[in-house]
Amino acid sequence: MATKLKILRAPRSASLSMIGTDYGGHVYWVKPTTAVDFNVFYQERFIKYDNGNSSIYNTITEALAAATASVGDVIYVCEGYAETRTAALTLNKAGVAVIGLGVGTARPALTAGFAGDCVTITAANVEFRNFHFPAPTTDAATAMINVAGAGVTIGNITGIGFGGS
Repeated sequence: MATKLKILRAPRSASLSMIGTDYGGHVYWVKPTTAVDFNVFYQERFIKYDNGNSSIYNTITEALAAATASVGDVIYVCEGYAETRTAALTLNKAGVAVIGLGVGTARPALTAGFAGDCVTITAANVEFRNFHFPAPTTDAATAMINVAGAGVTIGNITGIGFGGS
């Protein structure tokens, strides 16, 4: 009988098991090319998958476009990533996990810069973990996360709340 191993750090391979959850699809990374260590990161983690997709993207939106629903794809967003959203980040692919890396203030940060919800989860069985939401840049922002999908898992999310004058 085969033994199932839990991997505590994200590996370079195309499939993994982490935090007790099995991911059998592709692993995608989000790290801006402007990051100080991007070249080393790229050399260590770049993979060109058979479907033509790369393993590294500059934004979460680009990585989501590459991910395939319902096959266990996981997107790791590197520590220090920060983005001010001008429209909702919509997680609309079932079974895709989006996991922020890092601890404390080094976790990925998503700031709402518009009237609406910063993240909207419309697909079923999505996992969204380890993100921070700084104060929005507008009082018109309505929520950090809006969940409409079934079977969604959310964990280790922190937020400052709403901006204001």
